[in-house]
Amino acid sequence: MKLKGFIFTAVAAVMAFAACEKKQENLGAANISISTSEMVFGSEADDQTLELTATRDWKVECDADWVSVNPASGEASADKQIVTVSVLSNNKTDRTASVKFTIGNKSRALT
Repeated sequence: MKLKGFIFTAVAAVMAFAACEKKQENLGAANISISTSEMVFGSEADDQTLELTATRDWKVECDADWVSVNPASGEASADKQIVTVSVLSNNKTDRTASVKFTIGNKSRALT
């Protein structure tokens, strides 16, 4: 009798977990786009935004520690998502960074 109760509880737990899984909307072929491929900042610390559209979950990679991107990843969405790019102040020479927005094997670059 205890075995039946254990099996019933285990099956119920698995079904509850499966019901909570995220169901991803089919947004078509894998595609990612950003509203600009270049941003220019002055010497002061600053923020700028861009719009991102991605049919799959996405992430950001950056080659500079003086640049931050928020959010650094996101979920697929049919709606445009706002992403903020922030830079620290610069009292030295000109500098350039590359920010890469990626879904799977597709990416878009921001300089």
